[in-house]
Amino acid sequence: MIKDMEKNEGLHTLSQTERDILYAATDVAGEDGEFVAHDLARHTLARDISHATYHRAFKSLLGKGFMKPARGFKTRNYVLQEVRAQG
Repeated sequence: MIKDMEKNEGLHTLSQTERDILYAATDVAGEDGEFVAHDLARHTLARDISHATYHRAFKSLLGKGFMKPARGFKTRNYVLQEVRAQG
């Protein structure tokens, strides 16, 4: 069932690290979808990812439109975007 959901939402195209970061972001985000990057990096799913790998995957998720900087912020605060199928 989860694999079907991942495929329907385009998440199957993400690396495992990208999925872990996205799931962690979903967990730490408020009802409005906003989260602080520092909280995300400390999440159980993300804290053991190497610094370089974490930042590469985070940047990739930004580029793919899964998240974006929160209004009024260039860094630190982000907001999750509605997931749409990407292939």
